Amino acid sequence: MRAAIWTALVASAALLGQTAQETGLDPETLLLARIKLRMEETLLRQPDYTCLETIERSRRRPPARRFQLLDTLRLEVALVGGKELFSWPGAREFQDRDLRELVPTGTIGTGSFALHARSVFLSSWPRYRRVGEEMLAGRRCHRYDYRVALPGSGYYLRVGERKARVPYEGSFWVDAESLDLVRLIVEAREIPPELELESVTETIDYARMVIGQGEFLLPRRSETVLVDLAGTEHRNRTSFTDCRQYVGESRLTFGEPPESGPEPAPAPAPVEVELPGNAYVDLELESVIDGARSRIGDPVEAILRTPIRRGKQILI
Repeated sequence: MRAAIWTALVASAALLGQTAQETGLDPETLLLARIKLRMEETLLRQPDYTCLETIERSRRRPPARRFQLLDTLRLEVALVGGKELFSWPGAREFQDRDLRELVPTGTIGTGSFALHARSVFLSSWPRYRRVGEEMLAGRRCHRYDYRVALPGSGYYLRVGERKARVPYEGSFWVDAESLDLVRLIVEAREIPPELELESVTETIDYARMVIGQGEFLLPRRSETVLVDLAGTEHRNRTSFTDCRQYVGESRLTFGEPPESGPEPAPAPAPVEVELPGNAYVDLELESVIDGARSRIGDPVEAILRTPIRRGKQILI
């Protein structure tokens, strides 16, 4: 039986155009070097960008066979300066804050948008093992397994106020022709008992998308499954759509600029009003909320029925 060999690899761009004989490397090591260099080039040339993130959160308690849909979230997620940032759709800007401030309850996580791929391919900590060729989504792929030990891990799990950094491992598949990443799996390991989790597994699928003037490899969808010690499964299915370049605050580019013409009159700037903490707001909802289609995070419109006052002063 052949022993599994785990490899740590540091490669240079000069390897891309050379044969195994020219480099002195065996073919498997050279292939891994080319994959790493391809992914490094792909990830580092990505512009700051943002996508609409739609998350379906479900739960399955044993012995049930089907997942029960709990809710659906819509968020804007952005990669800005190497960080994942979040906001509600339509917000004027992204803020560097904990996602839990936006979504304080239920299963939620970060990393699948950008950071997991960067940790696996841009860090020197992972150890790799080639599994072989496999077919995935109709494509011939190279599959590798990888491991990241605790000292090199930035993977945190949180349950309520309990939090722990854990090692992780998983697999990835790259297209045999283009060396584009097709799928990445991340599995938590050595989960502390106090978190009361049996397992955490994330699966991320990738595709090329056009942003502005370029084509980039971006996450298309992901699935996260947490299993607690009672056997209950918590599943998040996430899709990333409407991806576009992020250029600061709420100004987003959607491809080709419009043809030049007369400058439109500037819209009046919105007026911000700070309301008292105990303000009573009497609203009449104008937007239709459809339980089957509406999502947490969707904007709604309402009419203010009575003025909001501070003493005798009318604020709104």
